[in-house]
Amino acid sequence: MRKYWKHSVVAFLVIFLLAASVRVLYVRVSLPKNGNGAGAGAEMERAAVSLARTGQLASVYDDETGPSAHVAPLYPYYLALVYRVFGLPGDSGRLAQQLLSVLIVALSIALLPLLARRLRLSPWTGLAAAIGMALAPLNLWIECSGSWEQPVSALALLGLVFAFAVLHDREWRSSWMVCLTGLLVGILALLSPSLLPVVAIAIAGEWLVQSGRTRVFVGSLAIAVVAGVCVAPWMVRNHVAIGNACLRSNFGLELWVGNNPSANGKTFGTHAEDPRNLLYAIHPYSNAGERARLKVIGEAAYMREKQAQAVAWITAHPGEFARLCLRRVQIFWFPSADLWPPSTPAREMKAAIWSLTGLGTIVGLLLLLVRRHPHAVLLLSAAIGPSLVYLITHVDSRYRYPIFAVSLLLCFEAVHQLLYWANRLLTSVRSRYTNRTATVGAELGSF
Repeated sequence: MRKYWKHSVVAFLVIFLLAASVRVLYVRVSLPKNGNGAGAGAEMERAAVSLARTGQLASVYDDETGPSAHVAPLYPYYLALVYRVFGLPGDSGRLAQQLLSVLIVALSIALLPLLARRLRLSPWTGLAAAIGMALAPLNLWIECSGSWEQPVSALALLGLVFAFAVLHDREWRSSWMVCLTGLLVGILALLSPSLLPVVAIAIAGEWLVQSGRTRVFVGSLAIAVVAGVCVAPWMVRNHVAIGNACLRSNFGLELWVGNNPSANGKTFGTHAEDPRNLLYAIHPYSNAGERARLKVIGEAAYMREKQAQAVAWITAHPGEFARLCLRRVQIFWFPSADLWPPSTPAREMKAAIWSLTGLGTIVGLLLLLVRRHPHAVLLLSAAIGPSLVYLITHVDSRYRYPIFAVSLLLCFEAVHQLLYWANRLLTSVRSRYTNRTATVGAELGSF
């Protein structure tokens, strides 16, 4: 056991340094060190700057739009701390933000072999996924810019998967792990509410497969209570500040962005570098008319108004809505090159690899379900759950990042299983051929 942990620590450090060095090089060569720069985090960074300057999560659309719940609070508070310590993005805070994001991503990648072991996957699976992700140049901007919460969400999701795997293996008998899982759920809710379907699917799966369903039920209630305690202050703040006790206020707006006469499934319609793209045309961050409307009626009423418009359009066009949902499934798992701006290097290759990993994720899940792997449903929840809200709203490339590590684990586990079955088949054929040859030789020798 001591030898195993020694090797695990060495592997962790090597993978961490490998992943970090690749991304530090990208930061030095490709990313702006100050100013807003290309691809700034829009509402997320504006919320963080407001917190750093005034202590209020506000002004996410412009300096006069007031308190907001457009973004979940945890990542803006983290960024605000970075800005207070190292300076605002226009000073030295940008570089600190980028380097800290690199360290978070490197930590997530280095933990993959440990997670694979806990999930009872092949040791080769965790190591291959970690090395592949460490060297892959597929998501460098979102991993290194620090402008959005996805890298932190990916790390939190891996922690949640680990916690549910421990609960499963211990048959929900560990009270401290139930409480820790509740804390992780609360963190996810305050960081990225789109990941919460993972929790619902995982608990449903546990209730179906565990023999002690009462323990699962009681443990699930405890998780809900702990998570509720975590999110209650934020929801009370939102009720007081904007009149809506929510985790995020923007669902109605996102539903309208994805379901309107000009929608095609993609967040921007065309791409982020197109100044006439769909999102810029109807979003209050970039459209002065929409922003003025939000100021007049308030954020909560504005979001309800947009949700009503979206629901009215969906009700009037159910067939088109269904087509858009299928289109969003295709974009999320099997994107074409036009999901990325024309300036993106090798975007055709990126689209091909993303599609391949999408296929590998599905194949890996099917193989685990066929084998009745003890953590098949948990991995299904982690791979599918985060995508659900985007299948009814809209899809951008960064939305898939939180599940990218889980996808790679499933891809390499599928490769390992298929190679194992192929080897068994080849061994069986060889054995039959050898036995047949020996039998024929014996029969000839008898003459």
